[in-house]
Amino acid sequence: MGFFKKLKKKNQFMLDDPYTVRLEFDDEFAPENNDEIRKIIEQVSESEENENVAPLNQTLPFATFKTAEDLFDELRTLAATTAKPVTFSYFAIWEFDKTQKAKIGKKGSVDGNPHEFITLSNFSIDYDYQNLTKSIFEEIFNDPSNSDVDYDEKINYCEELKTAYQDSTGTTDDNIAILPTEEDTQKGRVTLSIPALENIEKTENDSASKAPVYDPVSGKFSEAVPMNNNQKVSQTTNSNQGDQSNSYPENTSQTVMIKKSNPKEQVIQNHNDKPSAKKMDTYNSRKEKHSVEEKVTKTIEDVRNKGYVEAPKFAVEVLDPVEPGHKGYVEYQVNQKKKTLNKVLEQAANKLNSSNEKYLLGRRNIYAQNIQEKLAEYNKLHANDAATIHDEVEKSIQNDYNQALTKKNKEIDNQANVDKAEAKRSYEKTLEQIDESARTQKKMAQQELDKEYNGKALDRYDRAWKDHEKQVNENEKKLEAELNRHYEIQAQEDASQVQAHATEVLQELLKKCSKELDSTRTNVTNEDMNARQTIIAHNRSQAELSRVEYPHEKLEQKDKTISDLTARLSTSEAARNANNKDVINLKHELQSRDNKIESLRKEIDLLKQENTNKRIEQSNKENSKNVNDIMQLVLAQSLQKMNQPQSVTIQTPQTSPSAQTAAESEEKADNQVASMVKGVKRMVIGFVVALLLIVVGVAGYTVYQNHQHQQEVAQLQQQMHDRVAAAKRLSTVSQDQINSKAVAALHSNNANELDKYKTETYYNLDKAIIANDPKQANDVIQKMNNLNMNDRYRASQAQSLLTKANNNQLADKVAQANK
Repeated sequence: MGFFKKLKKKNQFMLDDPYTVRLEFDDEFAPENNDEIRKIIEQVSESEENENVAPLNQTLPFATFKTAEDLFDELRTLAATTAKPVTFSYFAIWEFDKTQKAKIGKKGSVDGNPHEFITLSNFSIDYDYQNLTKSIFEEIFNDPSNSDVDYDEKINYCEELKTAYQDSTGTTDDNIAILPTEEDTQKGRVTLSIPALENIEKTENDSASKAPVYDPVSGKFSEAVPMNNNQKVSQTTNSNQGDQSNSYPENTSQTVMIKKSNPKEQVIQNHNDKPSAKKMDTYNSRKEKHSVEEKVTKTIEDVRNKGYVEAPKFAVEVLDPVEPGHKGYVEYQVNQKKKTLNKVLEQAANKLNSSNEKYLLGRRNIYAQNIQEKLAEYNKLHANDAATIHDEVEKSIQNDYNQALTKKNKEIDNQANVDKAEAKRSYEKTLEQIDESARTQKKMAQQELDKEYNGKALDRYDRAWKDHEKQVNENEKKLEAELNRHYEIQAQEDASQVQAHATEVLQELLKKCSKELDSTRTNVTNEDMNARQTIIAHNRSQAELSRVEYPHEKLEQKDKTISDLTARLSTSEAARNANNKDVINLKHELQSRDNKIESLRKEIDLLKQENTNKRIEQSNKENSKNVNDIMQLVLAQSLQKMNQPQSVTIQTPQTSPSAQTAAESEEKADNQVASMVKGVKRMVIGFVVALLLIVVGVAGYTVYQNHQHQQEVAQLQQQMHDRVAAAKRLSTVSQDQINSKAVAALHSNNANELDKYKTETYYNLDKAIIANDPKQANDVIQKMNNLNMNDRYRASQAQSLLTKANNNQLADKVAQANK
């Protein structure tokens, strides 16, 4: 309880509470450096002076628990508004013994009276600060430096502080932090709760990703399953479950040191005094400040929800890396691209949400300023009502007083005349006595009437002023509600416009991403086809090379046999010449086929230029060149061996069997050469066929890709048509919404905006009100069956226009219908 002794030579108060708070702001928040903090201190001090309590500005750096909590309530509002905690360079609880001589101690010492009892380092006031009991009690049990203090002794300290806190603030047990049990303290770090504030839920609804997910296969958007992360504040938290931090950030880093000034066990006093009405009023005002902060937080969350847009995302899969030319390479590359594009879409959505939130908060601030300006104008209009009422009441009472006084004087004069008539026979002295008595009675009557009618005047003035004040307050609340509704409608329209704009931006970005995804799919597919064609061409080249080399080896063996035949030289030479001619013809035929192949190759190159990239074209050229080089090399080697001069040994044929053997050998050699030529022809024809198949395959694949692309484009167009139709359906507003928007246009006196809602019920009347046309308003209202206009402003304006049109009877009906 605060009893304050005024020091004679200093403009300062000395506090004699058993426990007080000593605080010093950081330089940034010191009153001499921060105007807002200085104004808050002056405001709190002025309020405390009105309550006959020592003002805070004359007790700093000391403060009672009550004055400290009054200051912290305002600082919490400032922290919530600026989103920045108020920090202190020094914060401690000091102990004072009223039975000892007063001598202020030093920081960090237990000497002196008062002296330092408990210190809290890094103490700060944030938007979620509750009260000092929670901050101090939690740190007493959680600070490791207090581990040598047993549970009972900590409870005693807390009980002492609790008693002093209740005596100072006048609060009840419901507003004191609940002390933990010994079992709770053994589980780990404790978090205390305050019963009075326990019903205020602090739930964080992290809307899980409700963004539409794009599926390129079906070409449609699907909704994701929402995830709810509802966190509840528990009374105690176990440090073994994850080092959960305190729910109140201003106390997470505080260090509390308990300094024992008295080694003897201290006695806990039980105080059952009921809090005074004045302290209860302070507590109620503190609860109202809580509600203001909750309203600010609710407003910010409401703005975030209304202006929030989710980014559409592509559906992704978990795939292993795949090399080009292998199965699944295209799907892997497209899936990776989808992940990148999803990040781009999410970043764009985050930027848009941040921009929307700032824009909507700015708009709401403008609306709030407009409301305050309107209320200020209204209050200014009625600022002199008290003087007007006072003058009217005074004038009325004065008239009544004069009439009553005249009447009373007349009665007394009549009585005096009667007395004079009865005392005609009396002496002049008796007559004078009667006159004196009349004068005395008049004076006494005047005094009585002065007292009586002064009281009546005061009573009548009080009643008239209370009635007028009540009416003004009611009108002010109605005006405030009407303005809030008007600007809330405007805020909803702003949020809808911002959300629609953000959706359009994301749709445009989605189209660009889809085009880029299609381009990536085409490039990766071409790369894969190129790799596949290269592998096929290489395998075929190897197979053809092995097939060509096999008859060449046989030919070499036969050449050796031919070189050994000496008997049939002339026949062999003739056969050789014939074979040479055949070879020459074969060369011509090969040359013509090479020309055809060259023309086909040119056609293939043209197709490659149209449907494939330069990399595929270069690879095919290299493969074709390698095959041709191998074929030409094999043919050249074969022809060279066939054209080589063979050594001839002339021997005389002795027997016919040897000549027959030589003829048979020559015939076999001819057959082998012919079969070799046929193999070469087959190889060339097979190569040409393979090239044709490749060309046909590439052309077919290109046609297939174009067909697939056209189908995807058609699906996207169909989706866009569906979305446009859905948007048109959503854009169809109800009649109530049209009426609401028309009322907003009427209140803002905007004729152009009103013309957008011609289907509104009172469109013609609203148009006449904005145009200030009494005749048109009179004609419209006479045609109305129901005079209830569903809006006080519309009714008052209509009544005014009817009065101008000299139709007072209809104006009274409108006023009666819209009470």
